[in-house]
Amino acid sequence: MGAKGGSSPLVRVLVLYTPAAEASGMNMSDLSNTAIGQWVMASINSAVISGLEIAGIEPFNFVETTNMANDVTDLKNNINAQQLRDQFEADIVLLFTDGSYFSRGRVAAIGPSDNDAYGIVQVANATSTITFSHEAAHLFGARHQNDPETGDAHGHDWQTGWLFWINKYGSVMRTSASGRTRVLHFSNPKKTHEGKATGVSNISFNARVINVNGQIVEDFRYTQPSLTTSIYGPASANDGDALFFSSGTSNGQPPYTYIWEADTGSGYFTVGYTSTLNLYHAN
Repeated sequence: MGAKGGSSPLVRVLVLYTPAAEASGMNMSDLSNTAIGQWVMASINSAVISGLEIAGIEPFNFVETTNMANDVTDLKNNINAQQLRDQFEADIVLLFTDGSYFSRGRVAAIGPSDNDAYGIVQVANATSTITFSHEAAHLFGARHQNDPETGDAHGHDWQTGWLFWINKYGSVMRTSASGRTRVLHFSNPKKTHEGKATGVSNISFNARVINVNGQIVEDFRYTQPSLTTSIYGPASANDGDALFFSSGTSNGQPPYTYIWEADTGSGYFTVGYTSTLNLYHAN
């Protein structure tokens, strides 16, 4: 069970990037943060409460082939990728690539699946075609508009205007198509874009699927809360007073080690090793 739980799941994503992606000249940190910003905007537009945060942005020694399906499988099975995921306590992993692929991105499997929570994103498409958010949403269980799987996990497309003023749009999970603009909306029949519903009940409701599975994905990796400590006791005392101090310690990795030190004017020296301290104040 993850330690990040709450009403709004927060999923940690480890961003890796290949030498080829780095050689593209794009700034991996800026790109990652912009992609997270797109997820946030799409979430606001679509009533998605499952958030993403960057667990780390790391170079990764991986050479692209021309087969993205094979490469994402190799990524999932790569022991170094698995170790980095554990090290950064990342729920999902996305690899920036710059390969000669036909596709813009791909995941090992539609989620939520702990062992398959890996994906590839072509660096040139990460934000320009919202592919980072698209692949991340796959790992929550979101699907394309034409996926034959039953249920309401599908993307959606719609159009506005008429005759010569028709504009065609697609949700984040709609496959890219010429003449259709992908916008920052996860399909949701209760939300609109330019006056048109962005989903259909029982057919295309990505927002519901992402929210329902958010806690599952968040719990893929346990995040250890930071150690916190407090000291309770008198702020001042008179000569001869008996002083009592106690500590409040939480999170981190128990068992805890305590060392109390005091300074009577000639430097600090150790006066205790337990969670509480009894001390006499004297000249």
